[in-house]
Amino acid sequence: MKRNIFATLAMAVLLLALLTGCGKKNDVNVDMSEFTPPEDFVWEGSYLDAVDGQVVMTIEKSGSKYICSIGVPATDMSHIDSYTFTAKKAKDTQGLEYTKGVHTSFDLPSLSGNEAVMDSGLSTQEIYTDGTGSIYYLEGALYWIDDKENAGAPYQFVKQTEEEMTTDEADDGSEEETEE
Repeated sequence: MKRNIFATLAMAVLLLALLTGCGKKNDVNVDMSEFTPPEDFVWEGSYLDAVDGQVVMTIEKSGSKYICSIGVPATDMSHIDSYTFTAKKAKDTQGLEYTKGVHTSFDLPSLSGNEAVMDSGLSTQEIYTDGTGSIYYLEGALYWIDDKENAGAPYQFVKQTEEEMTTDEADDGSEEETEE
């Protein structure tokens, strides 16, 4: 009987020692230089997913914070998931972090032929308002970490220039007439 009590006590002391050791902070040096944006990097702008070219991220500066929105459309444009949040520079200053992110789902009216047929109208559903996550820079692209649903995993956002954002003007057949 004394052996069982001693063994149980020894196990408890060992378990306590392990749990106490887990709480200690290890000083590990991690090289974050790859995640450091260039000195002249500006977060605000429009970004397009480099993988499929449909997902759009916009970042606008408002004081010391950043207003961010991400639109994820279905391939057939029948559905859009929208993520909006206000981010601030992360404590490690390597990226942006946010809380209170909002995920809204939009089901769009169906299109029939060349005419829009509003058969059911726009359906909107707020999925959550307590999202958390971050946006970080790596090798010229931005990556989105969505803690709630991991929705940002498949995307690599590349900043669009003004030239890329404007569409090529179509030739509408109207040429300037010159007097002869």
